[in-house]
Amino acid sequence: MERHVYILENGEDIDNSTHLLNRFLQWADLTNQPVVMLGNPAVFHTEKDIQVQTVSEWFLMAYRQFGLCRNERETILSTEDQLIALQLCAAEKNKENYGEYDIEVSRVLDINRQLINQQLGLSDQTDDDSIKAYKHFLDHCNLTDFMNVYKRVKEGMQENEGLQKCIHDTVFVLLSVPCCLVEREMLRLLCGNTQCRLVTAEVSLDPQDLDVRFISKDASLDEVFQSQSSPSTAARSPVSITEEYVKGIILGYLHLLVNSRSELAVARVINVPDRNLDHAAFTDLKRAAKGKSMSIFQTACSHIMRLRLGGKSYAPDPSSPLAQHGKGLGEFTDFVDKLQTVVEEDNCTRSAMKRVINIIKNTITKSKDNKLRAATVERAADKLHTQASRVIEKDSVAKNDSPSKTSSAGGSLLGRKTIKVIRQMLDHAAAMPSQCNSVEFLTDGFTSQKTPVRLPSLISQFRSPEEEPDSPDSKLGTSLAQRLVTKVKPKNTDKPGVVGRYKSCMDWANPAHDVDMHKDVEFFLTAVETCVEPVRGNMVHSKISGVAKKVLESINDQENADVGNIMPEITNKVETANKEKCSKRPMVEDNNIQEKPAKKMKKAAQDSIQEKPAKKVKKTVLDSMKEKPAKKTQQTSKTSKRKEIPLGKGQKQLTHFFRI
Repeated sequence: MERHVYILENGEDIDNSTHLLNRFLQWADLTNQPVVMLGNPAVFHTEKDIQVQTVSEWFLMAYRQFGLCRNERETILSTEDQLIALQLCAAEKNKENYGEYDIEVSRVLDINRQLINQQLGLSDQTDDDSIKAYKHFLDHCNLTDFMNVYKRVKEGMQENEGLQKCIHDTVFVLLSVPCCLVEREMLRLLCGNTQCRLVTAEVSLDPQDLDVRFISKDASLDEVFQSQSSPSTAARSPVSITEEYVKGIILGYLHLLVNSRSELAVARVINVPDRNLDHAAFTDLKRAAKGKSMSIFQTACSHIMRLRLGGKSYAPDPSSPLAQHGKGLGEFTDFVDKLQTVVEEDNCTRSAMKRVINIIKNTITKSKDNKLRAATVERAADKLHTQASRVIEKDSVAKNDSPSKTSSAGGSLLGRKTIKVIRQMLDHAAAMPSQCNSVEFLTDGFTSQKTPVRLPSLISQFRSPEEEPDSPDSKLGTSLAQRLVTKVKPKNTDKPGVVGRYKSCMDWANPAHDVDMHKDVEFFLTAVETCVEPVRGNMVHSKISGVAKKVLESINDQENADVGNIMPEITNKVETANKEKCSKRPMVEDNNIQEKPAKKMKKAAQDSIQEKPAKKVKKTVLDSMKEKPAKKTQQTSKTSKRKEIPLGKGQKQLTHFFRI
């Protein structure tokens, strides 16, 4: 089968994409033939008459147009969603085997690479439990991936005559070489065994000279892939994490209108805006759906309908975990029903799409707990409005409208045109190349605004609350002190219930290297003498230990000393030394000192065996204490003041009434 494929080698380096493509069509004499431009729409900004789409998007169009899909409600997983689904399935298998619902990002990428090679027929089939769980997850959620699309289109090219004629009559112009392995295999399927025409465009350096010259040569597709193995370096606009998050929320609601079995879409939008459906509520809903073998959204709708119907035969079990989340689940299902009503009642597809996107946008921006900037939400909604307009215009040009009959007369169902536009928007979003790193959407992220807001990943949403790192049962949720106590705590304790305190063990203070501190070396602590202020009153007993120590040291030098005869002498010396210290220390006037202790101190000082008389300062101080006695402060109780205040008439009655 002869096929026509052109590869424009340096199309990304030319600014005016529309002028370049128009001149190319004239040069190749393709103006009157069906031409498909394959490239990245984010790089090639063209006018309405020239549509640029990715290779995956064209395969999706053929997949749906020629009836190769399982049903009309089947949706496609994007590259990011495919990795997320693999992450969830691998984490579930890891929990069954090791008891932990988690998986490394590198392990997810390895499983994804293995899955792609198996589905494309590049490697042998292996019995990996994660891949089996992934396929079961797709069947349960009515989803598919691009590897299945490739296989179905490949089978259809051998059996479906309409698809064969479409590929034979179409001229494909490749504007940029894809780096994705799946899209490269799709290009090989389109080209077959024929040679491609490699075209190089030459443009003048003068911006006013719009003349373009083209040079072409025959080349195989493998040679083109080898020459452009590195990814494209074309300039792209920076990606806003918050804007991508809002765009994912709006597309999640649109996803539920087409495929309500998608658990990824439900997990994204169930609590946006805030409906008090936290992580625990989603876990209860997920477990209830698993127990009934139903989808999550269908389980929520069933629970709300049974609540509203009433009656013993319809009412759900009061002990059900979903009973405490009835209000939030009702708000969620009512909002989706509101969007579905707009899709069915508005006959104008353009008006219906505009209303649906605006309802989602206004609900997010006007919520009380909204932490996202309104300008970011507006920007994401405007881009989806533009995308919906392009899809509607492209569909009207192709003249693929549904028959203008009523549904009762065999025509299209209510809202089928709008659902078709929504499905094409979802296909376009899934086929677009990823602009974010895989780690960004496989782990928790934060918004790019001034006040960061946590954007939880879907694996943290599907993980049970008791397995969260922040839960009390988790080791990561405990503080550093508690973890150190657990680490330092001895395994076998003599006393039951005794827990070691923080820093009770000094193992953490061991030196990192040997400093020649052996166990044989003995260390002694030297006592440091402290200065203690003497107590007012009897000064003898306050310093007896220190003076007695000095006297005993002198006595120890005498070998045959009689301790019984020396003790009275020691006591006299101690009393004499203390009296000298008391006489030298000036007395401070204090009102609390009574007169009797002062007289005793004075008599003790006069009877001491000292030749020197007491200083005049001491006498003057004692005389002043006698002449100026301490003033007695008048203590007035608060109760007396209260009694002096006259009471009012009503207060007297209340006081008399409550008096015991």
